[in-house]
Amino acid sequence: MGKRELVIALVFIAVGIVAYQMTAPPSPAGNRGISFTRFWENARRGIRSNAAQARTTSTEVVPVGAALTEVRVEGLLTGRLRVIGEARTDIAYELAVESTGPDPNTALTYAKRVVVKKDDLGSTLTLRLDYPREFRQSAFLTVHVPSRLAVLASNASGLDVSNVGALHLDGVAGDATVANISGVVDGAHRNGSLEVKGAGSVKVTLQRSRATFEHVGGAATLDAREGDVRLTDVKGPIEIDEARAEIVIAQPGGTVRVSGSEGQVQLIDPAAEAKIDVRRTEVEVQMSAAVPMTLLTTNETLRLLLSGLTSKFARRNSRQESARPDCESRS
Repeated sequence: MGKRELVIALVFIAVGIVAYQMTAPPSPAGNRGISFTRFWENARRGIRSNAAQARTTSTEVVPVGAALTEVRVEGLLTGRLRVIGEARTDIAYELAVESTGPDPNTALTYAKRVVVKKDDLGSTLTLRLDYPREFRQSAFLTVHVPSRLAVLASNASGLDVSNVGALHLDGVAGDATVANISGVVDGAHRNGSLEVKGAGSVKVTLQRSRATFEHVGGAATLDAREGDVRLTDVKGPIEIDEARAEIVIAQPGGTVRVSGSEGQVQLIDPAAEAKIDVRRTEVEVQMSAAVPMTLLTTNETLRLLLSGLTSKFARRNSRQESARPDCESRS
């Protein structure tokens, strides 16, 4: 018997043992049985202990003073955080919690033990979720804050923030939507989609993110690793350092600087100077107006597309088929 046949035989034996242990009746009282039996009995007991679910909701209004400038939300390990800026002078939140348990009453007891703890430091108010150790809970927290405040979201697994003064992403993962931030959006995001529509400026580190940024009034500075990034209608300068990321920059209003390697970069209708200096990266630039430009890459295609650009070169070659305003080069 060869090694391959031996491995296949062992796999079938293991599958048979697992199937038997999952379907066999419990051991008689006083009989400890083999370790595999105890293991699977404990596993089945654990599954039965989480058979029930319960949900509870709590609300609270927190008075705040004029000195408050920032709200921090921490400890939302599972669930989703939503922060809404409004014309108000206090902070209100609604906490919805789902918990598992062996029966509905026990599950409800553990759901009610998830609470929001407050730490007021004068200029900063921290809202921290506290969970019991038993079973599993998912929390969905909605916070209404004065729109003038900055918000820090720490380690949230899902996020929606709108109409606040600034936003800091402290290790946010999963899907996040951000809208109408009057100041800066900064911090780090990973493993999910990030959508920013309306911000004063942007400075974000991205890791395996699918990110879009639209209507940014100031500068956008990004560090992108292994993801997709699209920027549209950014008024200020753009600076991006990428690695194995796909970058699309459309209608930028300021200067553009892109560096990195092993990705893709597409620049559409730049209005100011652009410099793309990358390695092993495919580059495509579409131009409809003359701007200073430096394009460098290695081992990949560099494509420059000229659309509606009037020049002596275009007029001189207007009667030639080769005057088509598309050109390609490879570095």
